[in-house]
Amino acid sequence: MTLFNREQLSRIEGYLANDQTSEILPALQGLVADMEAYIDENCVASDEVQYFSFSSPFQKLTYRRVEDDPRTLYDAPQPFDRAYSDYAFCLIGQHDYEKAAEALKQAVRWNPMNCSYRLDLATLLKQLGDYEQYLKMTYSVFARAASSAHLVRAYLNFADYFEQCGQFDVAAACVKCALRLAPENKRAVNEASKLALEHGRNPAEMPDDEAERLLDEQGIPEGANVEVVLSALLLADISAAQGDMRTCQDMAQVAVDLVGQQKAIALAELVREHGEENFPEDVDGGLSSTNEYASPAAQATLDDAVKAASKMASEKQ
Repeated sequence: MTLFNREQLSRIEGYLANDQTSEILPALQGLVADMEAYIDENCVASDEVQYFSFSSPFQKLTYRRVEDDPRTLYDAPQPFDRAYSDYAFCLIGQHDYEKAAEALKQAVRWNPMNCSYRLDLATLLKQLGDYEQYLKMTYSVFARAASSAHLVRAYLNFADYFEQCGQFDVAAACVKCALRLAPENKRAVNEASKLALEHGRNPAEMPDDEAERLLDEQGIPEGANVEVVLSALLLADISAAQGDMRTCQDMAQVAVDLVGQQKAIALAELVREHGEENFPEDVDGGLSSTNEYASPAAQATLDDAVKAASKMASEKQ
C-alpha cells in the first residue's frame, strides 16, 4: 500500500488555507482511509511497543519525561497526526463537528505532545456541549505545553469556566497567570477588564500568594511543567556540546519562553550536573549523550544561548 507523503499534505493544506474544503474533502477522505489501513497492518500498538508521529527529538524526549510509558517507541513513517489534523479542519469547514472531534482525537493520539491539537479539540468539545472533556483536555495542556501561548490559552479556558460558575476570584487568578506569560494578549487583557469592571476582581491587583492559593485549591498548576523545561535545556546542552548552535538556541528559547531567563539558567545548571542520566537511549534523532556536558565551552554556550533568547523575548514585547 502506498502512503501519502509530505508534499501531498502540503498541497492539501494549500486548499485548506484558501477555505476550499469541499474541493479537497474527497481526496482527504481517501488519504485517511489508506492511512488507517496501513496503520492496521504496520503500526499496531502493544504492551511492548507504540508508534507516534513526533515532529522532533524534543517532543519524544518530553514524552518520555512526562508520560508513564515504558514501551519501546517507534516513529511513524509519515506525519499521521498532521493528516488527521488537516482532515479535522476540513470537516470543520463542512460543519461536521462530531467527526472533526474524532479526527482531532486521532491527531492527539499520534502526537500527544502537540498542544495545539489538544486546545483545538477542547474548543470543539465545548462547542459540542461536552464541558467535562473540554476541561479535561484543557487541563492536559499544563503538563505538556512547550509554548507560553499554549499555557495562556489553557489558563483563559479555565478563567472563562470559573467566571461562568461565579467563582470570580479563581477566574482572576487564572487571568493573572495568563497575563504574566503574555501581558499584551488581547483575550487576557479583555478578560481582565471584564472581571474588574463587572465583578470587582482585578487580576493585576491580586497578590501573588492569593493567586497561588486559589489555583492550588483547584489543582491548577502555576506555570510550566519543569520537566518540559528540563527537556529543552537538556537538548540545548547536548547541541552546544556537538556544535549545533541552531538547535541549542531554539531549545534555549523554549526554556526562556516558559520560565524566564533567571529560572532557565538555574535549571540549566541542574542539567549540566545530571544531564546524561536523564537522556533515554531511544531518543536520538541525531542527538546522543556524550561526555561533553561538563566542558566549559558547552556550559558557556548554553548560558549565552539562554541570555540571547531572553533578550530576543524582551525585544518582541
